[in-house]
Amino acid sequence: MGYNIEIPKDDKGKYDMKKLREHFMKGGGIKETSIHEINEEVQKILKEEKNVIEVNDNGLLFGDYHGQYFDFLTQLEDKYWEKTEETKIYLGDYVDRGRMSTEIIITLFCMKINNPKKVILLRGNHETRMMTQTMGFMNECKKKYNINIYYEFCESFDYLPLGVIIKRKIGKFFCCHGGISPDITKIEEINEINRFCEPPSKGIMCDILWSDPITEEFLNEHLDFKMYYKSIDFIPNVERNCSYKYGYKAINKFLQDNQCIAIIRGHQWVDNGVEMHYFGNNQLTFPLCFTIFGATHYSLKNKAAAMLITDTNIDISKYPASLVDNDYNPTIEHALNYSLDIIMEGISSFINQFVYLTFTTDDLDDDSNDSNDSSDDERSLSDDFCIFDCPESVESSLSSLPPILSSQFNPTQDLMNQNDSKMHQHNSSQINININDNTHDNKSLFRSFNANDMNKLTNNILHSSVGTQQPSIYEQHFVQKIREESTPLTLDELRTKFLELQSKSKTTLI
Repeated sequence: MGYNIEIPKDDKGKYDMKKLREHFMKGGGIKETSIHEINEEVQKILKEEKNVIEVNDNGLLFGDYHGQYFDFLTQLEDKYWEKTEETKIYLGDYVDRGRMSTEIIITLFCMKINNPKKVILLRGNHETRMMTQTMGFMNECKKKYNINIYYEFCESFDYLPLGVIIKRKIGKFFCCHGGISPDITKIEEINEINRFCEPPSKGIMCDILWSDPITEEFLNEHLDFKMYYKSIDFIPNVERNCSYKYGYKAINKFLQDNQCIAIIRGHQWVDNGVEMHYFGNNQLTFPLCFTIFGATHYSLKNKAAAMLITDTNIDISKYPASLVDNDYNPTIEHALNYSLDIIMEGISSFINQFVYLTFTTDDLDDDSNDSNDSSDDERSLSDDFCIFDCPESVESSLSSLPPILSSQFNPTQDLMNQNDSKMHQHNSSQINININDNTHDNKSLFRSFNANDMNKLTNNILHSSVGTQQPSIYEQHFVQKIREESTPLTLDELRTKFLELQSKSKTTLI
């Protein structure tokens, strides 16, 4: 890439973040010796940190960036945050999918080295070898540097802590990338696990990185869940092929046991940049969980958001798009080759769209005529995924992840008991949540994904996302889960799951 330099330093011997930014915005890179140096330095610092770090300070939280360097800069340089001193907390998933993952991780490591106590970097499920080998970061390292640089970054990822506790007058918050685990009761138990490794496929560490909250959308789609939301502990996270989804009963107990008022996490894109989770309890005046996401236009035209927690308020700033795209003026060393790559990407995209339109348009009428039959089939499939009767196909494919519900489940008792949420609502109802909607809107030059609204056909083409973990170019605005990653499947595993679903459907899939 461009030209490589040693990371510049100021008169005090600290990394000069302004000059580093200017260099990256010209398309420059960093010398391998300098990258090796920052990896060694950051590992020494991270090694001394606990798995869960306590912060007795205002906390400024940022969500997933996935290689979108311009979004990273836009939020970091937002003047909205200049009104107070704070500790910056990054919730993970800095790399993969976007084109500038190395720029983000190098900048973050330099920030951490410059100010170890005021910058906290948590591990996400993408700061792993398993994900980065297939999701883009390894290829980016090989293209810009070499495979040894990739190995060095992966080693540093093993040192990243797993969680943060923010203590403020308004309450205590637990922050992590994904969520909670059925294998822990107290947050202190997280400090007992060995984090200096590639995360396992199950257990506490896996759940902290991979688990998801049960959303209102999920409850509205599964009325059997919604009716008995108070009894939901953990259910298998089928979409991700690992870990769990945690429900109202699970998070309510976790917050009570740890005297926290909410969980703050990333891991999932949300349309408005931030989502507040009530887990089906409409009587709550304060959410039990927040999801924040840092990458704009990651799926269609979603916003990003960052969050500041102080002694008195929760301030949220939203970002419709990055603001620094026009500052990017790369000096391209091999301009002809670079241009050819861009041209070939455009040609490939055009051919894919042409083939799709040619072979699917004639089938639209048939699809609409069969809509009633297909809806019946969908209801049949949906019935198989009832919370209280987990299907054999799910149990067989996730044999190590049995659904965990309340062992003392009693529908009548749970519906009648209206006093089971004594935890923190008496205090949290007085917390102000201020949301700053930025009205500026730029189109991002370097997005992780290019959701160009290419077509609005009613067919849902999900096979490319499932098979390659890349978004289909035929994605529609209502296909929200098309960009949610899961642990990689082998072709045999994918075929097995397909056959299981096919056998439960009344129609024959061709």
